[in-house]
Amino acid sequence: MTSRLLEKLAYRIPDVAAVLSISESKVKRLIRSKRLGHIKDDGTTMITRRQVEAYLREKELEQGWTGD
Repeated sequence: MTSRLLEKLAYRIPDVAAVLSISESKVKRLIRSKRLGHIKDDGTTMITRRQVEAYLREKELEQGWTGD
C-alpha cells in the first residue's frame, strides 16, 4: 500500500499520516501551524508530494542533517 501512496501527486490527510507514520491529528496540527503546506479543492484538503518532501527536508535541516 505504501508504494502506491508514494506514486501519487497529492494526498489527503489520512494518506499523509500513513506515509509519514504519524497520526492524522498531528498532520492537522502541522497544517494549522503552517509547517506543512496544503491546498484546498472544493473543501477537500490535499497535500502535494512536493509539500511532503519540503516538510521532510525542513525537518532534516532542523536536526542538522545535510545529506553528506
